[in-house]
Amino acid sequence: MSYPYLESVLLDLTGIDTGTQFIPMFGLLVISALLISLHFGKKKLAEVNMKGLDGEYFETTIFYAFVGGLLGAKLLHVFEFRQYGIAEQLFSRGGFSIYGGLILGFITAIFMLKRKKIAILPTTDIAAPYLMLAYGIGRIGCQISGDGDWGQKVNMAAKPGWLPDWFWTQTYENNVAGQIIAEPGVYPTPLYETLLAFVSFFILRACFKYKASAIGFTFAVYLILSAVNRFVVEFIRINPRYDVLGFELSQSQIISLVVLSAGIFFAIKSFKHK
Repeated sequence: MSYPYLESVLLDLTGIDTGTQFIPMFGLLVISALLISLHFGKKKLAEVNMKGLDGEYFETTIFYAFVGGLLGAKLLHVFEFRQYGIAEQLFSRGGFSIYGGLILGFITAIFMLKRKKIAILPTTDIAAPYLMLAYGIGRIGCQISGDGDWGQKVNMAAKPGWLPDWFWTQTYENNVAGQIIAEPGVYPTPLYETLLAFVSFFILRACFKYKASAIGFTFAVYLILSAVNRFVVEFIRINPRYDVLGFELSQSQIISLVVLSAGIFFAIKSFKHK
């Protein structure tokens, strides 16, 4: 069952029908992701006491990076699905590409940091775990609202007997995309990405503590984990495929390979300049 609006949750839990559809669950979770990750990021920044970067400017940088990320996510989605109409995709409620958000969000953040001559890699090390946390929380919004970001039709014969059905297949009734999914359903990929993001969050926190003196290492691991997570999940998602040296890959998988290469590069570089 999907809950496109907060009022839908209220109706299901309490039976109270407000007669409105005003607060979208996806937007609510995205804002929650921003505020929660920003809160913990500022606490970590206070512990580290980084030169030239105070909590206020950190908050300002994250805000502009968030806005830039939303814009980038929408633009990359429009580019990938332009055959369905640029205006229709641009002004639709759904349709955001994580890598578009990542790219333009980072460009915005780098611009903000360079304005104040603040070291970029140490700052990204601090932010990396909480970027992953925010991504996981945001994916909860995709799952709850049923925004169309689900996977392919499931293969029930391949389901392990010990795994609950809801973790293997869902039909997303009442989804915000307005689509009807026939039985046996589709893979709930936002659920998988949420789980992977939370596991990655704890790995990144451990990396920051263990290799705090290796500048850029935590950020490098963030790039590697985000790339691997997305590359794997894409195999069971519904996305256009492109021929790359004889392999059928989605746009996100192609970008994942680039991000993975960048992550490995930064990891090696961080150890050389430890």
